[in-house]
This record gives sequence, structure tokens and C-alpha cells, in this order.
Amino acid sequence: MRTPIIMQLIPGLLTTTLFVLACEKAPSPAAPKRAQFSVQDEHNSRITGGGKLDGGRDFATFGFNARPDQGHVEWVQHCLNGANDAPTCSLGSFTFHQSTVTGYGAEAADRDHCRVWSGSGEAKFKDQASTDGTFDFTAKACDFGEPGHGKDFICFDMVDAAAAYHREGMLTGGNIQLHKGTPEDISTECGSVVVPT
Repeated sequence: MRTPIIMQLIPGLLTTTLFVLACEKAPSPAAPKRAQFSVQDEHNSRITGGGKLDGGRDFATFGFNARPDQGHVEWVQHCLNGANDAPTCSLGSFTFHQSTVTGYGAEAADRDHCRVWSGSGEAKFKDQASTDGTFDFTAKACDFGEPGHGKDFICFDMVDAAAAYHREGMLTGGNIQLHKGTPEDISTECGSVVVPT
């Protein structure tokens, strides 16, 4: 009695199996392929990255994604001995979070590797050496190859009416990735900042 029922199911199973196998078959190599276009302009230019500068008891960690008119920067200065006379720890440990981007572009001196952007954001200080508040910032990042450790470069400045911070160098960890586009050159520079008087 079971044999007639099984025999009745075999044609349906065979049809289903053949249908599934036909769906898994690769497309014909002669089939036309969809054209892929990549327009490189200022709108698709962006730079991303994350990593670490230096080590020991005075180091910085960061992460960012920057493009024209938008982006995100998180910069953390670690001063394990608290605020001290070292230029990078004169404000003590802090976290900076960018909230606006007012300028973005290629660095004219090395547009094939570097992007510069600026804006403002909030700094929160761990040590009592400085007061939390809004700071203007300028950042520069350069992608010089893979992996980024020892090759890629970052510079970060922040300043308000009473305080300034500057740090730059080759990555001791992490990576920076430039996503090609053709942004305008920008005159903003990241370098040693001076406290406003």
C-alpha cells in the first residue's frame, strides 16, 4: 500500500529537484552584463579611519568619517598621569566629539593622499585642568598604504578662546582609508595651534 503512494510522489519530487537545480545554474557567460559607472567628483570623496597615536602614558585614540559638509570625529586624549607639562597633556585627558563640518577638501600639497576638514564639536575633560565646552577643530588625514600602522598620518587641532591642543604623527595602530573622489583644494591647514589672546 505504501508503494503506490511513493510512486505517486516521485514525479512531483523530480520536478521540484530539477526546478531547484535549474535556478542554481550560473548565468550564461554570453549574457550581457550591467554596465558599472563610477563618477569621481567632490560628492563621493571621503576619508575614513581609526587608530592610535603614540603609546605609554600619553597617547591618543580616534575614529572618523569625513566628507563634504558632513562627518564624524571622535578623538580621545589619554593622559594616564593626569594634566602635566607635556604639550599633549597640558589640558589633561579628554574626549572630543565633532558636531559640525564647515570645510572639507584635498590638501593642495598632496591631494592624492590627504584630506583636511574643519568644524566644531564638544570636548569633555576628565581632569579638572580645563572646562568642558565647544571647540573649533581642524583635522588632516593621509592614506599612504596598507596597513596603516607606521605609514598613515593624522593631525588634529582644537582651540577655543582660552585653550588649544595639537597632536600629529604616524599611526602606531589602526588604518586610514581614502575613498577616491575629486574634491576642491582647501586652504585650511592642520598644524601647531596658538592659544588666542
